Amino acid sequence: LAKENANVAVYNATKTGGLATTAAGTLKTFGYNVTTTENTPVQTNPANTVVVDLSKGVNKYTRNYLEKRFATTATNSLPAGLGLTPPTGTAFVIIVGADANTGN
Repeated sequence: LAKENANVAVYNATKTGGLATTAAGTLKTFGYNVTTTENTPVQTNPANTVVVDLSKGVNKYTRNYLEKRFATTATNSLPAGLGLTPPTGTAFVIIVGADANTGN
């Protein structure tokens, strides 16, 4: 994880404030390189958190740990409709859903 040092962007896609900040803080305590913490331009209030692997599998350890942490399988493309354009160099995008508010 530390060796890969993958850039992680965390976005809150819900209408519940603070979820991206909380998720980013948790990730940082585990050594993730969180470079962006924001709300999505369009908040669709998804039920579940989504992990997007923009590194296309290059950072396999980071992908594995993020999948476990958020209990999901990573996808390789950003979901439509959120208006997201992650910064150049971002390897992973976490789109926080309502499940993050329940401690999952």
